[in-house]
Amino acid sequence: MLQAIGLTSTHRRDLPPAVDDLTFEARSGCVTALLGAPGSGKTTALRLMLELESGRGVTYFRGNPLHSIAHPAREVGVLLGDVPGHPARTARGQLRLLCAAAGVPVSRADEMLDVVGLAGLGGRRLGTLSLGMDRRLGFASALLGDPQTLILDEPSKGLSPRENSWLSGLLRTHASYGGTVLYTTSDPKEAARLADRVVTLDGGRLVADQDAAADSQALRLVYGSDLTPVLQNWPALIASWGGLAVGCAWAGLLAAGVFRVAAAGVAAVLAVPVLIAPLVQKALVVPSARSIAGLPSRLRELAWVQLPQQADLLLMAVVRLVAQPVGAALTLSLSALICAYLFTGLRRGARW
Repeated sequence: MLQAIGLTSTHRRDLPPAVDDLTFEARSGCVTALLGAPGSGKTTALRLMLELESGRGVTYFRGNPLHSIAHPAREVGVLLGDVPGHPARTARGQLRLLCAAAGVPVSRADEMLDVVGLAGLGGRRLGTLSLGMDRRLGFASALLGDPQTLILDEPSKGLSPRENSWLSGLLRTHASYGGTVLYTTSDPKEAARLADRVVTLDGGRLVADQDAAADSQALRLVYGSDLTPVLQNWPALIASWGGLAVGCAWAGLLAAGVFRVAAAGVAAVLAVPVLIAPLVQKALVVPSARSIAGLPSRLRELAWVQLPQQADLLLMAVVRLVAQPVGAALTLSLSALICAYLFTGLRRGARW
């Protein structure tokens, strides 16, 4: 459990303190969100808890202030901003350096890379990591000491919906094992969706401390009862519709070339989405349809040439695209029209 009592930042000239007499607690086994608009004092509050900024008040981690804990990294895992480190240093080298500083075995570096999904990217340099990879490396750094408490500043800022889903699972898993999670956010919808308890700040002062269920009810009053979810497969859908537009155009050109009639081209364009796609969709939902899970590994075993690991991602993207009803319909239509076009071309060449 984390208990913050009377946190107050140092007064600024002619300005009120960034955090003023803040008192709240984050319970073990729960995810607590520190919610507030930019400039409300969220980051300053975290820095006061971690004794990184001067001020008044005290924060207890399972009954002990941070300065009295012999091994702080084994009690508190912290992520404040980007991962510090030289851009030329590798991700594995950075974690091993932090292992030495925290007094934990260097083997934890590879373990944490695996936990956050960066097992194959330990040799990548920090300067080449994307935002999502950098954030995952930050979580690995925070988890090195197997801490009881996680303190995270805006961990979801700038992440994609898929990365946000992964983040939610990580925080939930840590809390399910009895850990304490405290993170800041400026998005009330995210706080209501992810957190068990929401502590709201405004102008550095506590304005609300309530369960996320109550906060969710308030959000429903403002935004409506139905929160529209973000589709997880939106890249494949966008690619499918883009491919449909281009493919239908080619289908029309091929049909017009084969039958020498413009109306045939128009009919081919309309047939793909209107007639063929629904038929393919029905064929794909029958119980005998096989899963594509593990397809890259099976193809890798059959291939004569050893393919790089990144080829799996490209192959799965192509397979998922073709597995969409629209993509499958387009593939079948273009294959049939190309064969017909080649057949008519060879027939004219042979002058039958």
